[in-house]
Amino acid sequence: MSSGELTRVFFCVIILIKVKRNMITTVTTVTTVTTIAALGLTGVISIAAVVLLMLFLTTKELAGASGSGFSLRIAKFVSVGILPLVMAFAVIVVIKIVEVLA
Repeated sequence: MSSGELTRVFFCVIILIKVKRNMITTVTTVTTVTTIAALGLTGVISIAAVVLLMLFLTTKELAGASGSGFSLRIAKFVSVGILPLVMAFAVIVVIKIVEVLA
């Protein structure tokens, strides 16, 4: 092989090494961003569920305290969503306890 061919092969190897490093960096970056986004999304959904549960419980208590028919309908309507939110809240609490203990 001539020195020109060796130089070309050398540069090709360097380029391939750089491409491979960039690919690994890109994959690692995408994985990290995806993980952070997933954890952030989980936190946002958890906070939204807890806030919605508090809002529903407050609305049910305030609407049930009044004696009008409209208020009682609102209390019944809101009570439909309370049980699923209580179950979600229980799951959130259990997961947080497991995270602390682990």
